[in-house]
Amino acid sequence: MRRTPLLLLPALALLPALAVAPTALTATAPHLPGITAAGLNALTEPAAEPGDEMLAARGGVIPTGAWMKASVQAQQLAATTAKSDPALARATWSLKGPTNIGGRVLDVVVDPLRRDSIFLATASGGVWHSTDGGLRFASVWPTEMSQAVGALAISKTGVLWAGTGEAGPGGGSITYGGTGVYRSADGGKHWTAMGLRGSERIGRVVIDPRNENTVWVAANGPLYSGGGTRGLYKTTDGGKHWTLALKPETATAGAVDIALDPRTPGTVYTTMWDRIRYPDKRDYTGMGSGAFKSTDAGKTWSRIGGPTLAANPELGRLGIAVAPSNPNRVYILASTQAGLTAGMYRSDDAGATFTPGIDTPLVTGGYVYAWWFGRVYVDPKNPDHVFATGVNMSESTDGGISFGSSPGLHSDQHAMAWDPKVPNRVYVGNDGGFYRSDNNGVSFKHGEYMPWNQLFSLDVSQQDPTKMVAGLQDNGGNRNYKKNADPAPDGWNDITGGDGTEMEIDPRNDKIVYGCSQYGACAVSNDGGTTMNDFSNSVVGSRKGWLTPIEFDPGEAHAVYTGSEIVSRSTDDGQTWTPISTDLTGGPGRETNPLFRNYGTITTLAVAYADLGTIYAGTDDGRVQYTHDAGTTWVRATGLPTDWVTSVAIDRRNAKTVAFASFSGFRSGKEKSLVYRTADGGKTWKDISGNLPQAPVNDVVPVGDDLLAATDVGVFLTKGVTKGMGRSWLKVGSGLPNAPITELRWHAPSSTLFAANFGRGAWSVRLSGIGARTVAQPTVVSGPTAAQLSAEVARAVRMRGLLPAYAI
Repeated sequence: MRRTPLLLLPALALLPALAVAPTALTATAPHLPGITAAGLNALTEPAAEPGDEMLAARGGVIPTGAWMKASVQAQQLAATTAKSDPALARATWSLKGPTNIGGRVLDVVVDPLRRDSIFLATASGGVWHSTDGGLRFASVWPTEMSQAVGALAISKTGVLWAGTGEAGPGGGSITYGGTGVYRSADGGKHWTAMGLRGSERIGRVVIDPRNENTVWVAANGPLYSGGGTRGLYKTTDGGKHWTLALKPETATAGAVDIALDPRTPGTVYTTMWDRIRYPDKRDYTGMGSGAFKSTDAGKTWSRIGGPTLAANPELGRLGIAVAPSNPNRVYILASTQAGLTAGMYRSDDAGATFTPGIDTPLVTGGYVYAWWFGRVYVDPKNPDHVFATGVNMSESTDGGISFGSSPGLHSDQHAMAWDPKVPNRVYVGNDGGFYRSDNNGVSFKHGEYMPWNQLFSLDVSQQDPTKMVAGLQDNGGNRNYKKNADPAPDGWNDITGGDGTEMEIDPRNDKIVYGCSQYGACAVSNDGGTTMNDFSNSVVGSRKGWLTPIEFDPGEAHAVYTGSEIVSRSTDDGQTWTPISTDLTGGPGRETNPLFRNYGTITTLAVAYADLGTIYAGTDDGRVQYTHDAGTTWVRATGLPTDWVTSVAIDRRNAKTVAFASFSGFRSGKEKSLVYRTADGGKTWKDISGNLPQAPVNDVVPVGDDLLAATDVGVFLTKGVTKGMGRSWLKVGSGLPNAPITELRWHAPSSTLFAANFGRGAWSVRLSGIGARTVAQPTVVSGPTAAQLSAEVARAVRMRGLLPAYAI
């Protein structure tokens, strides 16, 4: 669960449509009962926006078709590797877990032909199938295809349709969205591309129940720019040809939800959502948002919702649903600019008029990022039994007059489906995976085998490589070596709460574990994670990134580094911290929403192995800074890109001179990968990207003479980079699912590489013949203690008002 304060759900009052004057939507504090605008600004902890690191690092002008192009390049490199280095190509990646936790599920469909057969769409793990009612799942999606699947539909004859790309912007939505619509006629064994490649993010796919060749697709379009394939699309020939049934009213709007009248499927409802994302700012509302209805199979349309849901610059994402047992009943869930839930709206006359809710911003169980959910579900047998997705699953049994929260579910609800073969059975998909209820939502049971986790980070014990920790999107920082009550075979369990971000094991002592959740909420343990001691408030800084870096000092036991906009150092295993830099960024971004203003932060750190004074720091606004005197002076590197710095690393054998930096190039529209090397201590840098696929590089790890790179389309190796080579790259191994690789860890004694896959969990591969087979112990050299740190640095920090005078 996130470390965000949740507010209790108030009753939702519904009044007769003619008895109230609809109020205009607004994103201001009056929509929050008991919270003023000043109160919002005074919040001390930023809202935990879902997995914003993945979006923020890449958001920008992403070239159309970039993911597909990069994937093709990766496949070409795999073919090249098979010829030039067969052993490297044959190395097989294996799953290390977790399998018992699960990750974000965006859609659920029930097989109409087989009992207990269910299909799931996951945010960055592809499509999964269960034949035992949701206890265990198997992948039915090719590993080489885009793993972002936002919508599923299944026909009466069992034909599956999958819409790729995720409509909700956040939570590590894969950078490029998806690659269109796919169809399978054999339960997912084989998939055929059916077009709409430029849609990037698909919110819903709906099949006409009378004619399965008629399919509707809600194409939300690119997130980072206008244009592209947007709007409501329709095919009447099984996907051979598509027509734009409803064009958005603005260049940044797109269709996001669809509902059909079960009596007359020619009556179609859809919602449009106007949104665009910038690296340091989000605009998730606009004049193009709204709800629409057609009674002639999409030939003509009218806007519905009345004055309250009319074109409005502060109207955001809308979800829509029709009650199967009473199609005159239509529900709409709306949101505003700040991500507040504007309310649930109900129609009892097939959308002619809507009853606006009164004081309904908390119907989703939280007060922010309602655009993350945006779906409404109605019990097929009871039009008054309605569910609204949100942080909690909000449930009403009186047609929306009052709401409660469904118990026993993980946070962040996205999908729901009733099983027509089993009375009272309903399935739910959320950020915690898959859940099943056999009493129509009174209680839920979690799935048992769900290996589609989104890993932000991964670390491995250097003493025992079977011991691992990993940071999971919305599922905490987890360990695999001390089981709790979970009966799963691999027994991963959460030790941090929140979104698991940075996780680190002390390379000298694997009982010392660091774990963080979003925005620098970090803690340290000296007993392997059983007891965590929070040190968040001890780290100086006015802002911390979603994923706050932790880096050990290999030249001094008990020393560790972290960063806000300032680098801080601890010499007592994280108990106390001292700043050793001023602000290394260009300042905060343009975001005015006080809940989302964590920009201008340090994203990555590297500390020399043989020279205690050398440290490199990278920032989210494209700066690489370094020091060779333990922080007394810092120098900004020149000749580098200005993109988000994803990783800095130091060659442990040449720590004073050789270092590497990687960048997320698409953030500024650069259609290339970005890896650089310095051989003179940061003064000059050389581009060694070579023939890497043109995708973001998330991590670089030097191993002897070689360099490993984690990218959004796989893991790659260049040999001899420290000898001036490094322009030619090879693909590492086979069998690794094609989701972003966020972090790498090398275990030298066993020659094993570990990778964090943002969608399919932790993986490992045994490699021989790369880098140094053995690693020398770090050289311990003398350096300044906390008490000896530069008075100039301390004075500069105090002058910025970030540190009290007595702190140093």
